Amino acid sequence: MATVADLIAEARYQLGDESGIQWVDAKLVEYFREGQIEIYGRKPESVLCASDTRVTTSAPDDLTATTDTVALSKTFHKALVHYVCAKAFSEDRDDEHNLALSKKHEADYERSV
Repeated sequence: MATVADLIAEARYQLGDESGIQWVDAKLVEYFREGQIEIYGRKPESVLCASDTRVTTSAPDDLTATTDTVALSKTFHKALVHYVCAKAFSEDRDDEHNLALSKKHEADYERSV
């Protein structure tokens, strides 16, 4: 199972912020937590238990650190990264380019869920 840090690395690549200057880990962890809850709400079957067996009876754990394990099946990791990128780019939606990127990632998220 992947950790938040694993997916943050992918999100940072897509955000063009590999060095972590523009978005701090704490903010991205917050977005991952929101995204995991959002995806679980739409697709309860997306959550895994410790043995990687799909479960539909428990909500995802509350993420608080980059070392936390992502509770979603690998199938939903791409959607989660798109969710995080959409949220991050929307922080600076006054910039037309970032607004367009936010909308692109939001559309990619919707297609991925």
